[in-house]
Formats: sequence, C-alpha cells, structure tokens
Amino acid sequence: IHYNMPGSLEAYYQEAGRAGRDGEQSVCVMLYSFQDRYIQEFFIENNYPPRDVIEKVYNFLTTREEDPIELTQEEIRDALGLSVSPEAIGSSLQVLGSTGVLERLPMGGGLAMVKIDSQLTTLVDLLPREARVQRKVLRTLERAVGERRGEQVYVHPRWLLQHSELQREPLNRALRELCKLKSVDYVPPFRGRAVHFVRPGLGFAELEIDFEGLDKRKQAEYDRLNQVIGYAQSPLCRQATILQYFGDTSAENCGQCDRCGRRPGWPTIQLLARSDNSSPSNSSPSNSSPGNSSPDNSPSESGAAIPAAAPTTPSSPLDEAQKLGFLDEVVGAIERIHGRLGKTLIAQYLCGSQNSKMQKLNLHRLSSFGLLSAFRQADGVKLLEVLLEAGILRQQEVNRHRPTLSVSPELLQPSARRQLLQAVHLPRELEKKIADLLRRRQPAPSALPALPGRDTLPHMGSASEPVRGEPGNRDLFEAQAGDSPPPAGNGQTAGDSSAPPHKPDWSWTLSLFESGYGWAEVLLIRRMSDEELANSLCAAVRSGTRVDRRWLSGGDGELRSAGQQRVLRELRLQASAWTS
Repeated sequence: IHYNMPGSLEAYYQEAGRAGRDGEQSVCVMLYSFQDRYIQEFFIENNYPPRDVIEKVYNFLTTREEDPIELTQEEIRDALGLSVSPEAIGSSLQVLGSTGVLERLPMGGGLAMVKIDSQLTTLVDLLPREARVQRKVLRTLERAVGERRGEQVYVHPRWLLQHSELQREPLNRALRELCKLKSVDYVPPFRGRAVHFVRPGLGFAELEIDFEGLDKRKQAEYDRLNQVIGYAQSPLCRQATILQYFGDTSAENCGQCDRCGRRPGWPTIQLLARSDNSSPSNSSPSNSSPGNSSPDNSPSESGAAIPAAAPTTPSSPLDEAQKLGFLDEVVGAIERIHGRLGKTLIAQYLCGSQNSKMQKLNLHRLSSFGLLSAFRQADGVKLLEVLLEAGILRQQEVNRHRPTLSVSPELLQPSARRQLLQAVHLPRELEKKIADLLRRRQPAPSALPALPGRDTLPHMGSASEPVRGEPGNRDLFEAQAGDSPPPAGNGQTAGDSSAPPHKPDWSWTLSLFESGYGWAEVLLIRRMSDEELANSLCAAVRSGTRVDRRWLSGGDGELRSAGQQRVLRELRLQASAWTS
C-alpha cells in the first residue's frame, strides 16, 4: 500500500516491485491525494534554500567571535528571524561547507558545564535521605568542581556516567532535579554540529557558489515530482504508462489496473488459488474483463494505450451516446476555464450558482454557465471527483496551496478523447441525476425550432456527405440572446398563424456559412470568440442540422483552431450515435 508519495517514478517503481517477490499473488494500492505533493515540496524547498537565506546565514556566522560556533539550526533561524524550517538552515550550512570556507564538526564532541555557587563543604545534606540517586550525582558534581566553587567547570558527560555508575537516563533525570537547587547549575553539552571557519574573512561574493547549478537541480527535483503526479492522474493504463516511461514503447495494457478496469478506488480483486500452472498474472479483477481483449485497448495516435470502456449494466438509465455527449459537454465547459479555477468554483459555475464570485469573474456570461442547473453543488463536486479519479481532469498548482482543475492533455486527440470518455465509470446515483437532467433539457417534438428553408439560402456543396446530429437533444448554449423573436413590420400580427417561427441562435451562424463566409469572417460578423462560435455550431449539430465539414478547415484542409476541433469531435460523436 503506497500512501507516502515518492519523489520520483523510479522510487515508486522500486516500491511497487516489492509486491509479489515471494511468488504469491499480490495487489498494489496507491492512495493518492493532490495535497500529498506538499510533503515532497517541503523536502525540495528545504534541500535548496534561496540565495538570500544562504547569504544571511553566512553573514550572521561571520559576526560570531567564538570558534567553534555552537548554535543549533533553530537558534540560527530564530536569531535571523527567518520564516524557514531548521532543515533549510542545515542545507544552507551544507552549501557553505561545500565551498571550503567552513566545516561542520561531528556531533557529540561537546562538554557539559557545571557550576556550584556555594561555600558549604557539601550540599548533599540539603537533600532528603531517600533521594539516593540525587545525592550520589551531587557528590559526583562536587568531585568534578573541587575547589573551583562559583566557577564554570567543563566536564565530559562520559566522565559523569563513569563516576556516578548510572545509566544515561537516570543521570539526566537526577541532574534536572538538582538544577532546581539555587546553588547548582548544569548545562548539557551542545547536541548539534558546531561550525568552524577554515578560511575566515571572506566576503559572500568570494565564495563562488554555483546558484545556477543549484536551481537546475531543484527544477529537476520538481520535474521528477510532477512525473509522479502525472502518473497518478493519468487516465491511461498504469503498467503501460510506467513501462513507456522507462523506454518500452511496445508496452500494452495490462488489463488488471484500476484504469483498465475503470473502477477507481479500493480494488476488489479475486485472488486465484495457486497451482502448478498458475501465476500472479493469471488473476483478473472481479469487476472488469481483461483489457487486452477489447478493441478499445488499441494505441492512440500518440502511441499511448487507451483503457477499455467502462462496463455498463443493462438497467443503466443512460445509453452510451447520452453518456458520451454529456461528458463531452461538461469537459468542454471546463476547457473554457483554461485551468484557472479550483474544484469548488467550477462546480458553482456548472451548477449556475448565484455566488458573487460568478459575477466578479464574469463566469455568468459564459454560455456553459448553469450547464448542470438541476444539480446541487455537492452533485457537481462529486461529478468532478469522478472525472478526477478517471484521469479525465487533473489538478495543478497555479498559486501556492490553491490547486486548479484542467483537462488532461490526453483528451486533446479526438480519437483518444472518445475512448477515454467511454471508459469513465459513473456511480449509479449520478447516472440517474444525469438522465433526469437530459430529460428536462429535451423538449417535446412540437417545441423543436423550425429550420430555415434551404431553398431561400445559397447552398454550398460538400465533397462528402455531412453528418447529422442526434435530433431532439437541445443544447443549453441555445439559451443565449439569439432566441428573440423577429421584429414586426412584415404585415403579420402577433396572433397571425402564418408568423414565422422563432429562430435559434445557431441558425444565423449556419446562414453565414452557407452563404460562403469562412470561419474568420463569421467570427467578425457575429462578434463571437472561437469558443462561442464552436458552441453555436455544436448546438446546431445536436439539433439535427447538417454541418459541412469543410467549414471547419482552412484553405489547406487542416484544422486551425480549438473551436473547429471541438465541432469536429461533436460531429464524430453524433455520427457514432446514429450508426449505433
């Protein structure tokens, strides 16, 4: 069970390799939370303190007159008033020691100080007779001080142990009690590593410390840490991911891990009885089929193995097309945030919260605001956590201790995006809520908006047959200002049955494309951003309107923008829904 995050994938691989070394079947469980990275960051920051901290430590030590300097790391930090850990002070001393200007002496070489400020022949008679250990230790101290009453006498702790004939703990306990006497003072030896200057008198600039090299080593530590976090958050097969990291480009899905089985959380794995022909590789998760038997395990365009689709039950309230369309819509809404918000704010944005932060950040102006308006905020957070566990989303830090959510880079490829969304396992209660939400969004057949007549607009031919979207699935993006009625003045009254029906916003977008305008021209005419224009076309696709693929490419036939790629993904999703 891995609950302490290692600092590198190499360290994790070594830990995971301990499972099954005895030849028995085993299960590896990784307990991951984004907050785990703070522990490793603490170690990295302590190992590589900033330049100003190292300089302040050096300048402080040069002002000390004693040699050696017996100050602990905590004492140096407190004397300088720095808000760093004692370990960072120790790393600063280590960097200074590497220049040869000073050295840190071994621990345990200090002397204890004893002082008896009394002219009485002995103080033993002041102690009760039953305090035998204290009386014995006090006689030892008086023997060490001798005739030097009132002076500081230094003695090695080993001498006290030998002459008192006591163990270390009883001796220390007796010394603490004796220090309560007004005439007895005992200061234990310095337990830290004293500092001795080898080359005194040098300025800090003369030390020639390689700060550039230290910064590179620090960044390398962070890179290794980010690789571990990327592995934990990756939606791809665990075994294939780590084997590819070590250079095995032919690695395939294992069919055993949580990604292949699409069951995040604590595993429920059936361990087979050992036999002569059995091996640990013959076991399989009880809640999934071996991933290698599924065609969805084929490598993606980048060569990474894609996990198998999540198993569905016949009684699931969502069919595959509804699940894909809904998840793609949610992921698209999160993509519009560009990784700038955390989990709670994104849940409020998706659920249409009236929190003042929504207005302050202008999130209420986005067409995807309130996409999950029928959800409670807790349901929205739960959905985000499911996507995090599945590797669809990942957490990263923009500001210290403020993790934000962004879409995993693996979803940028259309083919991988579909397979990864298929592989998401939704809890039963979430499936029911999503199904209810989709039913509310789907209008009755009589309420569907009428499409503009094709014979009234110039028609652009298509080299390939355009793909029709799934009818009846009205998109929330249509709730923008484009649903206003046409102005009166054409000789028709409000009660005239021959009045033209209200046009959805996307119909004006299609009219421009069908009239021959290109993507950039439509952006200018409609005063839309790339994402808003993509939302308009996606709404048209979902309503069952034909969208020409040539509108999504430039003159050389290549896709140019993220918005065009999103519309193309929507076309593919709707096409697969029709063919299935």
